Amino acid sequence: MTVQKIYTVVPTGTNGLKCVDANTGILQNSMRYTGVLVSGPVVTGDRVTIVVKKGNTNFGYVYKLPNFLLLTTFRG
Repeated sequence: MTVQKIYTVVPTGTNGLKCVDANTGILQNSMRYTGVLVSGPVVTGDRVTIVVKKGNTNFGYVYKLPNFLLLTTFRG
């Protein structure tokens, strides 16, 4: 039987995120972002969404886990 990978993403320090395997607790990857975190991280399956404020504009980013591969951006 194959165990499904389940990830969680947590903010770390200033402008950082880390992806952790929720089954094992092992760190999978980490990343840095620019701006101020407004919303998230929200994990849905193998994707995480964050919204950051840059200047007067909010930008949203959707990443594929565990590698934080950027899938989509949007203005919030």
